[in-house]
Amino acid sequence: AAPGTSTTGGKQPSMAGFWLFALVFAVIVASPLFAKRMLEQTGSGPANQVVLADANLPPWQAADAGAIGFKPHFLNPSAESNRLYVDGDKTVGVYQAYYRGQNYERKLVTSTNVLVTSNDKAWSQVGHGAVSVDFGDGDGARPVRFTELRRMGAAPAEAPERMLAWQTYWIHGRLTSNDYLAKVYSAAYQLLGRGDDSAVLVFYTPVQVGGDARETLASFVASQYGRIDAVLEAAAAGGRK
Repeated sequence: AAPGTSTTGGKQPSMAGFWLFALVFAVIVASPLFAKRMLEQTGSGPANQVVLADANLPPWQAADAGAIGFKPHFLNPSAESNRLYVDGDKTVGVYQAYYRGQNYERKLVTSTNVLVTSNDKAWSQVGHGAVSVDFGDGDGARPVRFTELRRMGAAPAEAPERMLAWQTYWIHGRLTSNDYLAKVYSAAYQLLGRGDDSAVLVFYTPVQVGGDARETLASFVASQYGRIDAVLEAAAAGGRK
């Protein structure tokens, strides 16, 4: 495995995660009607405007994402960003879809939000699984989803033959690749009065002959996630004003 990654196991849930679970469970058990009304009130109103600031990620230089022609399929986000970054002969893409004021039509975790759809004519999924990744934030390695993609006929001619993508959810600074946990964390933060601001993060890179795509993503994530997290935190703070 690449430095900073592991394909076995993962970090056990933290005590903070346990207490978030406990809070949601206690409120729902004690007063399910109150919990239902709280969640409906925080998610029923119009979403305030979300602006994802341009993340400056030196020494990586911004490039045109159209050259690869890949964009994950996440519907109706409050804001989204899809950028490529280049450092020497290495290229990494970063996709962010940010959700606020979630409701039936606009929500982060749903079966229709996927990396590629079954009828995508540019990219197809040829492998998937989980890998533990160190985000460089001092919290140790956490599991993310990995997906291997193959280029199809509708992709740009200059697109790579294959790509590796890592996906995780960001819930008020808490990372998880588990759909159920993402929903629980979002509900807990809503009950705490912090809103439902959430995002998906997808990091992707070409699989090149003689290169190590996992090492490229591991190095990028460990060194750059802090800047990306700061942009997301600033967006969330703006929604609480």
